[in-house]
Amino acid sequence: MATLVKDFVKGRISGTEDEKGWSRITRSHLVHHLTSTGTAKLDDALAVEGMDEIGDEHPDIANMYVVSRDPESVALDAVEVRIQYERRDPVYPGADDDESGAGNPDYFEISDDTRIVTVETTKDHNGNRIIVEYDGKKQYGRVTRHVPTRSVVIRGRVGSAKRDYIAGYTGFYNQANFTIGHKTFTDGARTWRVESFVSISRDGGLTYDFTCELLRAPLMPWGQISYDEEAIYVDPETGHPPDGLINGNAVVQALGIVPILAMPIRVFDGMFT
Repeated sequence: MATLVKDFVKGRISGTEDEKGWSRITRSHLVHHLTSTGTAKLDDALAVEGMDEIGDEHPDIANMYVVSRDPESVALDAVEVRIQYERRDPVYPGADDDESGAGNPDYFEISDDTRIVTVETTKDHNGNRIIVEYDGKKQYGRVTRHVPTRSVVIRGRVGSAKRDYIAGYTGFYNQANFTIGHKTFTDGARTWRVESFVSISRDGGLTYDFTCELLRAPLMPWGQISYDEEAIYVDPETGHPPDGLINGNAVVQALGIVPILAMPIRVFDGMFT
């Protein structure tokens, strides 16, 4: 009958430590008195009673779980099994109780970065329309600007139901100011969009490590931050807006300029908690 001896080789236990403590631990177990051969011998070693299973927690270190098992034949009747543990940050408390959850904001991390993007606009640095004129004809001048935007990335670990709930925000714009964890965003409605959401489960779909990016609309030189846009009538005969749309630097809204609100919108409060 096969026999399991845990941590049988003195000194074969190894690990990796970071600023949070142990992030990775390797243990070595021995299974002997095996009678099978080939890959069946490896299968029998993994199936022996008492062997650590994928997803099992470390017996002495909290939040360390088995992520892989590597069997190797070391004698005619013996197999060494190296057990790899990795740290998993705690799931939000109550994350799967309901859609709103009861998460602790200390259980996820937030990175907040600023970068430059390129946009096209028909406005100058004061927000006035750029008017260009040739041969007595006027039209809006379009220029390229390099302006800052913000990218906020949230990383954490949630249960499967909460994972689906957060993923459902992808492509939505914020309905109003909102708070994530201890951070409040006060740029106003339709200024942030959930740009992407990716997740991976290492325990068969029970929990997911996720990365979610929120992208803010560019900050224009005249102070505007918004994903709202404008639809401007273009005369098919001339390829530019008609003269009636331009009155000095003022825009006559009734004559071919329609504001387009960024859609769809959703309340962002409660997205992660």
